[in-house]
Amino acid sequence: MRQGPVRLLLLLLLTTGCAEIGHLYALRSGLSREFPDDHLGISLANGMILTVTFENGPAAEAPCRSQAALAFRVAGYVRDHYQDFDSLWVVNVAFTQGRSFASARTATSTHLPFRFSRTALHDGLSATDSAGVFALCEWDMRGDTTSSR
Repeated sequence: MRQGPVRLLLLLLLTTGCAEIGHLYALRSGLSREFPDDHLGISLANGMILTVTFENGPAAEAPCRSQAALAFRVAGYVRDHYQDFDSLWVVNVAFTQGRSFASARTATSTHLPFRFSRTALHDGLSATDSAGVFALCEWDMRGDTTSSR
């Protein structure tokens, strides 16, 4: 008779997980329609950090200015269309180049992901935010590790 509460608990856990998975699937489907030329993936860490990754497409090979503009569009799309947006802390947008070595496939990041806090997205991003994102991307792409000025 102890199986009743265990089954109920499992059912509740599965229902909660399925709703989250359904929301992620809907977001991925929408993003795929918005950006059909790019292969993208979505991951959610601890229910708080959502990462959208563009791999091996035009966006992954684009210069920082184009990637920054795309990252802003994607972050805005997540804000406007992801049903669990209010539970997030951060939205990351990453760009990777994948390589194939024999049977193993690896992905390498071109630079740090673009990172947007939920509060910044909620309040609306400004031109200053855009300039900061672009500057960080340029700095990261150059590989500067020291500040000379």
